[in-house]
Amino acid sequence: MIPLLLFSLFAEEPQMNAPVLKDPPPPAPVAPVEAAPVAAIAFSLFGGRATWGKAGFVHDGKETVWIEDALPQGAIPMASGGDAWTWVTDPPPFSGHASHQSALSTNGHQHLFNAATPMPFKGGSTLFAYVYLDPEHPPSQVMLQWNQNGVWDHRAYWGVDKLGWESHAMGPLPPLGSWVRLEVPSAAVNLDQPSTLRVKPAQPDTDGPVTLNLEGYKLTFSEDFDAPLDVSPWGPGTRWIAHTPWDGDFGDAAFADPRPGFPFTIEKGVLRIEARKDEAFAAEDKFKRPWRAGLLSSYDAKGKGFAQQYGYFVMRAKLPTGRGVWPAFWLCSCYDRGDTVAGATGSIEIDVLEYYGAPDTYSATLHIWQPQPHRAEGFPVYTKPGMVADGFHDYGVLVDPQWITMYTDGVAVWRVRTPPEHNKPLGILVNLALGGGWPIDKVESPCFMEVEHVRAYAK
Repeated sequence: MIPLLLFSLFAEEPQMNAPVLKDPPPPAPVAPVEAAPVAAIAFSLFGGRATWGKAGFVHDGKETVWIEDALPQGAIPMASGGDAWTWVTDPPPFSGHASHQSALSTNGHQHLFNAATPMPFKGGSTLFAYVYLDPEHPPSQVMLQWNQNGVWDHRAYWGVDKLGWESHAMGPLPPLGSWVRLEVPSAAVNLDQPSTLRVKPAQPDTDGPVTLNLEGYKLTFSEDFDAPLDVSPWGPGTRWIAHTPWDGDFGDAAFADPRPGFPFTIEKGVLRIEARKDEAFAAEDKFKRPWRAGLLSSYDAKGKGFAQQYGYFVMRAKLPTGRGVWPAFWLCSCYDRGDTVAGATGSIEIDVLEYYGAPDTYSATLHIWQPQPHRAEGFPVYTKPGMVADGFHDYGVLVDPQWITMYTDGVAVWRVRTPPEHNKPLGILVNLALGGGWPIDKVESPCFMEVEHVRAYAK
């Protein structure tokens, strides 16, 4: 979702022999094209503990190492689920002088890094990483994740899929108590694709002319926060529910059931969504998350509530500042989430706005979740510095059968073709989450997202 960048160096061939776990080659050879830079790598587990050695890729017989002995130059270490970056010499490293070891956990946990120097990447490569699984505390799942073009949807795993993230199954867990080289063809995790990362434009995208034209459209949904918020944890019968319809929290804060004063308050026609630290909750949470925050969805798990397939959807909001905040305004295909085949013919997500605390940019993204495999196309929208936090602004999207067009204050900032998988009504989601790939240690508690209104229009 956000560009996480890497440093590279060339290394000699392995000094030791280790078993190699790899995927069969793809049916058709992949041309050795210049692919988008791979932005970062995450080392993820469910339960247990593992130690990780060097990682990188091989192309035309040449091994390029991303990480060995220390974090890459300029990298910012990050972790979630109680994990951390810990450099160790026991077990003895496979190569180099030290390895990085995950924390011991009974749930999902991972460590990764951000903000290092970019690393070029060639299509048709083989990705690799060395791993040593603790024989006394083996995980049930091992996963490697790569970030390209700002998204983390390039994943491969070994073992039993308990993390539940869409990823490429590689086979059983590696042997315990010895170093094993994990190998993944880049094509298997959809890394052989060109760059879509942008160079910052000379003028902000939001400085263009106002071109939004709603002539012929009628208001179909209006939440002006001029009355008590009609919300419940799961519905039915309320205008909003306080969780995703598929019961999936994300980020580093748990979405709270609403109670008086938290996480939603209304004052003078403005909704405030709050994120705050809650150590008492962390002590009982299985993921040990010390933060709680808020989310609103206009439809529930049965697909009941407000949704429409085409039209204009808009949120007027003022956003919090600082790395680690993650406010968003987004739309998702609406159907009965309990029906395992209801979304099979098409399920999409339109991220109108995802903001990570940068002073002059936010992200807009189209995701196609069904039919699989997942695909995504995103765009960083550049604004005037500080604009999103200095006042209220309109963040909208016009969806028609041909185009999905994003607007900021009526200025068209990006558009993408409407995919054929968009064949269902779209429900509305608004949230303040935390994380999104950035550390949250400097996020102020409490922090707030303020929303003046949420509206939809249709012809």
